[in-house]
Amino acid sequence: MFDDNFLELGEMAVPGAPVVRVVSTDRVKIIAGVPERYARSVQRGDSALVTFDIFPDREFTGRVNFVGASVDQSSRTFPIEILLNNPEGIMKPAMVANVRVQRERLSNVLVVPQHVVLRSADGYKAFVVASADDQPVAQARSVVLGPSSGNDVVIESGLEVGDLLITVGQQLVDDGSRLRIVNRDEPGVVEGTD
Repeated sequence: MFDDNFLELGEMAVPGAPVVRVVSTDRVKIIAGVPERYARSVQRGDSALVTFDIFPDREFTGRVNFVGASVDQSSRTFPIEILLNNPEGIMKPAMVANVRVQRERLSNVLVVPQHVVLRSADGYKAFVVASADDQPVAQARSVVLGPSSGNDVVIESGLEVGDLLITVGQQLVDDGSRLRIVNRDEPGVVEGTD
């Protein structure tokens, strides 16, 4: 496919000057920079998820084809290249892409929304619903955070499967605050009463 004509029909061509630019978009190369802290975990052949703001409901999967050996001094990133098939021709040269590279696959881990974890003087904490005198109360739990992705974070310790986590208003309660559960259909939605 012709992307640009540098000469019009009938014009004289100068030896060595470009005449047209030919672009093949059946397969595209996405060039991205990865923060240096992930240098040991991104490898050639890793899976990558690519999205474009212009196509909000579409995700494209590709593979990392190249991993650079040096870090850019100004951005503290190293370059990677991702190859994507483009059979519909909807991806165009120089479009801006959002790239997520799968660094590792975790299984049997506890994942919570990041907003429920609060920073405290001695680390991080989350509030769960406990019982005191048959009344629901807030209980602060110190948690150890693991890897994060998007708005979710892995909890390495401090919470157990089945804990009722306070996800709304957790900034407004203290350890031992009495609670009133306002909607049992939405786990974790509680109100403080004192």
